Amino acid sequence: MGRVTIEFDLAAGFLVSGGAVRRADELLGIRCCAGASDDGSNTDNVLDVAFAPDATPPGIPSRTGSRT
Repeated sequence: MGRVTIEFDLAAGFLVSGGAVRRADELLGIRCCAGASDDGSNTDNVLDVAFAPDATPPGIPSRTGSRT
């Protein structure tokens, strides 16, 4: 298992355990942000997370109806 795979797993676990999503299947994908920011800072240690359209953090009304 490579470093990036471990980082993706850690990020997914953090989002689930921290309540940002309820289940791992609410995450569509995780990828590294390549390149640099406007100030030239390296961004390869920043992750971009894609959430499923129906993923809504607990306590925030869902766009597709109520969640239980």
